[in-house]
Amino acid sequence: MAQSDRDLVSILQGQSLDGASFTAVEQLQEHIDAFMAAYNETAEPFAWTKKKVYQRRFKNRRITQL
Repeated sequence: MAQSDRDLVSILQGQSLDGASFTAVEQLQEHIDAFMAAYNETAEPFAWTKKKVYQRRFKNRRITQL
């Protein structure tokens, strides 16, 4: 699953599915479709940010020596 898919599932769960209960798959699908329609009306691109990542270098070491 791509990062953007995981973000969308997180939004769906946090804003719509948390505490919801469904008795049929069709109810769940209708709920998701309605949420997506409403969400897409005001959706904006995500602002992606990334902190600087420092990589450790292990010169002349084997993985078993770490």
